[in-house]
Order: sequence, then structure tokens, then C-alpha cells
Amino acid sequence: MIAIVGAGPAGLSAASAAAKRGDKVILIDSSSRLGGQYWRHLPSAWNDDRSSHYNFDKAQKLFDEVLGNPLVARYSNAHVWQAEKIGEKFHLYVVKDGVEEVVVAEKVILATGAYDRSLPFPGWTYPGVMTPGAAQAMVKSHGVLVGKKVVVAGTGPFILPVATNLAEAGAEIVGLFEAHNPLRWIFNLHGFALNPSKIAEALYYMRKLRKLGIKIQYGKRVESASRTSVTVNGKTLQCDVVAVGWGFVPDLSLAGILGANMRVEGDGTVVVDVDSNQETSIPGLFAAGESTGIGGSTLAMIEGTIAG
Repeated sequence: MIAIVGAGPAGLSAASAAAKRGDKVILIDSSSRLGGQYWRHLPSAWNDDRSSHYNFDKAQKLFDEVLGNPLVARYSNAHVWQAEKIGEKFHLYVVKDGVEEVVVAEKVILATGAYDRSLPFPGWTYPGVMTPGAAQAMVKSHGVLVGKKVVVAGTGPFILPVATNLAEAGAEIVGLFEAHNPLRWIFNLHGFALNPSKIAEALYYMRKLRKLGIKIQYGKRVESASRTSVTVNGKTLQCDVVAVGWGFVPDLSLAGILGANMRVEGDGTVVVDVDSNQETSIPGLFAAGESTGIGGSTLAMIEGTIAG
């Protein structure tokens, strides 16, 4: 049996591929819904013009394949808090609906994804200061707007859809601040050439933000925050919420517990080291998706399929 931890793009792809081979699969995820962080959108989002950017067509295909395959058992609202390899088998200690049980598997695929990278600044622990991912999750998963006047800041393409979604949900975006200069992408033309869909996605959100009257201000960083304001490059702005994040960090907790080797990416991010089959240094333990390097949903699906 194969145990897969995480039901996002990588985990679903792995489950589908493994089940098609005739293997029994247990898909373990902390959410009540399939899709992970990337595909946890409200149903209404599946029909708008953003669908192509989120691979929603591929998501629905994976949902159907996983839910419709009797070889796949699904553990939702389940958390793996400990793991170990005893002999040739893996023991995953899972808490599901308040009850602990041990899942024993011959092979394990870790598709644990990533979370927002946070950096401390004066006031970062105040109520109302959160990551962009947290603000996005409240809107997408629960339809809850985190505040009426919001500042979105940090770095990376993720702040663009966050600002867009918050504005469309009714928030006033007091400011959208990207810490870096956009010209830095000139030094990564090769990366852009290999990912034309990312260029289209960025342009899509740039147009959306322009229609919403939101201007991206570059080279500006959050310096401090209070309960009612934030200071950016010496200028103080009144707001209810500050959503600030610095890209993503892979979730390496289970890989680390099991003793898998890690490596350092060019940008200093630590990731799980895998071979061409997505297998880690621990025989029978595989990893796919953001835990092996932040690369987006398309790469995660490919890695998940290989692992499965």
C-alpha cells in the first residue's frame, strides 16, 4: 500500500498515477476538501475567466479520477504528527477527527506543499497583521473578508492575486507594495521563456488590478505596523489589515522527521533532495511538489505523476 500525505496538485496526481497502476492508496490530508492550498477555491471561482490560470480543468479531472477509484481511500481532516520507518514499512501516526491511528504503508509519497515565508518587523505580532496566504484562505475557503482597508505587501507574484481577490470581495486595497524592482526579472529571461503561462498569468492580474484602480508600487517595504496603521518607506497608512509575505517556504517537517536528505537551492531555500524518480535518500520514501522546490502547480502535477 502507498500512503500519500497531501491532497494538492502533487498528491492528487500521485494518487491517480498509483491507483492506475493497481496499487492501493491512502490519501491523507488536513482539509475536508480536496485540492490543497492551490485548489481550495469556492465553487463560484471555477467558472470565471481565471480558471485556465489555476489548471481547474486538470483539477476536476484529478478529482474525478481519485474520488471514482475504489483503490483510493481518503482520510480528510487528518493530521500526520509523527512518522517512522520500522524495517521495510513506514508507520504514520495520524489524528483523524480527534482519534489517533497508525497507518502502515510499504511506500510513502510526501506532497506536503509550502507555506508563506514570514519575516519579523516591529508590530508583526499585532492582530490584523497576517500573511497573504491567510487573507486569501479566509476569502476562498470561508467567504470571509479579513478587513475593510487592507495593505498587501512583500514580494513574489502571489501578492497580485491576493490583492485582486480581496478587492473583488469588497476590500479597499490601501496599498500594494512589491519590495523588489520589476527589472530584476531581466536576469531570469530563461526562466520566463520556459514558463510562458506564468507571463500570461502575471499580465492577467496586472490588467485586473488596473481595472480595479490598484497600482503596484515597487521597491517599497513594510517597516513597522500598529493596530491601526502600517509604515511603508517612511509613509504611514491607516488600515485594518496588513497582509505581508516573502514568497513561500517548503513544508519539510515529515521529510525531516523521517531523516531524508535535504539540499539548498540557489536562493537559499532548503528543499527535499530527490532523484529522477522523486525518491528521497530513504528507500521507499518519495517527495513531490513544493517540498522539492517551489515551482507551481504544473510542475507539482508532473512530479506527483512521476512519484506515483
